[in-house]
Amino acid sequence: MARITAEGLQVSDLSVPADGTRSVRSLLARHVRRTLEILLTLPTDGLDNTTSLTFMRVRTAVQRAVKDRAAARRVQQMVHRVVLSGPIHAAYRCLLTEETRAAYPERMSTLVPELLAQMSIAGLLPGEGIFWPAAVDAVAWVPAGVVLRLPGDADGIHFSPYALQIRGGSFDGQSVAFGSESEISAAGVTVDRSFSVVSGRMFLSTHDTNPLSDFEAHPDKEGNSIDLSDRPASEWVDSLKLSLDYIEKGLPELRAEMELVMQQWIPVGYEPERHLSASYQEAIGQAYLTLHPNTFTMMEAMVHEFQHNKVNALLNLDPLLENAFYPLFSSPVRPDPRPLHGVLLAVHAFLPVAELYFRLEDAGLADVSRPDVQRRIQQIVEGNNAGMDVLRENAEWTLTGADFFAQLDTLDSAHMARLGL
Repeated sequence: MARITAEGLQVSDLSVPADGTRSVRSLLARHVRRTLEILLTLPTDGLDNTTSLTFMRVRTAVQRAVKDRAAARRVQQMVHRVVLSGPIHAAYRCLLTEETRAAYPERMSTLVPELLAQMSIAGLLPGEGIFWPAAVDAVAWVPAGVVLRLPGDADGIHFSPYALQIRGGSFDGQSVAFGSESEISAAGVTVDRSFSVVSGRMFLSTHDTNPLSDFEAHPDKEGNSIDLSDRPASEWVDSLKLSLDYIEKGLPELRAEMELVMQQWIPVGYEPERHLSASYQEAIGQAYLTLHPNTFTMMEAMVHEFQHNKVNALLNLDPLLENAFYPLFSSPVRPDPRPLHGVLLAVHAFLPVAELYFRLEDAGLADVSRPDVQRRIQQIVEGNNAGMDVLRENAEWTLTGADFFAQLDTLDSAHMARLGL
């Protein structure tokens, strides 16, 4: 079977949408298929017997489900959710180099119970269920907006369609049915409202299944530990909503794309003087960000990380550059030298930010006319142009990459002309 790639995808408007949400919908559908493909081909080599045998049973259940039209739809919804797709891609990432291969067994030992839990919630396990012979800390029940914290002294968890049962320990025999969250009354099970609705199925989340969250590429940041900074979730949600309102006013098409792609915003602290954020190629639909008192700063961060999610989803299908990671070049937005991959991500993130400011200005938003905002716009445009020049002079594009780059080139030229630069 041919590997799922970006061949045939429209990628020319993945910076600022020109055709509604069509391009992103097609990209997401392809990414879901690629995620499922990875899940069904993860090897069992090097795994302990329990992880290996359990994974093979779950994989068989997935293979059976995808042959049934109704069940296949539930499988697609399940692997689309970042609480599962993140661990799937993180496990796969270990297989790509000898240096990371040693981490694969540990990644699989956390992926398999997560997969069991999500298969249980979706009703996709065989009727007799599957037993996982170890404690499970938490189960993310995303449709109900909660995380179930399970007792740590259990000998294991038996997962079945739409239910789980604790085996051994202080709460042996306690069961949870994935029907209505209001019906959960199992002793030893704590229900955490870890998902606060921002918009639709977009949440502020204090639950993270991404095993790579502590690996940080930014020199000014150390990992992405969940941190509300003693502020209520409602304050974070209000800030994100206001930022989304600005995005809706200036770039409604991009705002509609965000509703499709972004699932979780993970809070990682309050930074009144600067803003820090991050996203991962393995965790499509998720981003980490600090809270900042300036709504424009939050707006920029949300667009920035959303753009990273789009390009990362594309990169999970195909490369865009032949010389993506070597040599290193000066970056217009980072203090450290960056490979062209990093420069491309930067300009792809900030060109729509500049476009958003211009459209808000055209819509008559008074605050955009403030001198400090105008200086910020010029800074962004000049930084984008510097990054684009680096790409123009040095990039060796793949066929997909050349199509992807064309709109960036057009936007940069338009922005420079608008400012008379």
